[in-house]
Amino acid sequence: MNKYDSLIVKIADEYNIEKGKLEPINNWKMRVIYSLLGRMAIAALFDDIEGDMTSITHMKNRIVDVLESYRKIYPEINGFLPEKLGNLADEIYDIYLHTGVFYHIPNRIVPAKKTEDFINNIIFTRGYELNIQQNISGLGTYMRKDNTSYNASYKNIFHLDMTNLEDRWKFWTENVEWTELNVNGDIEYLRLKPPFTGGYWVNKSNGDGRISLLRIGYKENKLYYLYKEDLDANLFVCQLPTWIVKDYNYRSLANACLYYEGVLPPTTYRYDGDIVYVKFGYLPSPSNLYLWKLYSWPTSFYEFPRDFNRICTRYVFEGIVELMKKQGYEFIEEK
Repeated sequence: MNKYDSLIVKIADEYNIEKGKLEPINNWKMRVIYSLLGRMAIAALFDDIEGDMTSITHMKNRIVDVLESYRKIYPEINGFLPEKLGNLADEIYDIYLHTGVFYHIPNRIVPAKKTEDFINNIIFTRGYELNIQQNISGLGTYMRKDNTSYNASYKNIFHLDMTNLEDRWKFWTENVEWTELNVNGDIEYLRLKPPFTGGYWVNKSNGDGRISLLRIGYKENKLYYLYKEDLDANLFVCQLPTWIVKDYNYRSLANACLYYEGVLPPTTYRYDGDIVYVKFGYLPSPSNLYLWKLYSWPTSFYEFPRDFNRICTRYVFEGIVELMKKQGYEFIEEK
């Protein structure tokens, strides 16, 4: 036992971060420290730096400085950390950036205004003052409200696409204006048959006339299309607008396509006391994924991103699942 373990216990109690029944003690310590780093990053937003606003660099440096202090107090966590501590700071910044925790202006960041969402007796909070008592799951803050008289409704503050997956696919594939594709170069086609562990794209079309997705181009300059193939192997396409596909947003349609075809893998989960181990069979759209990442811990802190396997507080997990099921996502408990 580390002589400073009482400090970890105090932090965990303050943020209601429970240890899993079978979870190794050092894994739990690392989760507690990760959540604390998030709070310290938020605290950095309120620093008065010669009357100026907090910079991105200042926030990341605060994370690294605090982590350096805690790794000295708890040397047993050193084996859990990335070789470059800045990688962990980059991950925390990236999650906060994509979930609206702060406003981003050139080289400066400012806290988001106070807002909340009410889901399944959980109040998901954002922009609350640091002195207000809140629970933490991963990096995300929340409060439990078992009183059903609490007058609140779901506001979608994280800007999720709540359209049912089947309806989403039908919206984009009905009344399409097709043009024949004539292009020289490599074409990647959305993989429609599991397993999906070998990647989401293949170099061969599905060849059966069903509508799916293809993309052409290199790295960040890819163009995405709906496509179908006729009996003579001619491809007909309809280009998709940039906003629906950029920054991995194509997964919104990819998930919808696989769901419509009946092959979208379920998300599996396993309870361990008050925590839940979550494993994605297929990555959801970025807005959904970042909500999960905000309210969960990675299963490993050694390298990032760590998107497929997460750990979540039980109550928060059950609240988010309610949102995901409304879209059509399937969740299966591991036995």
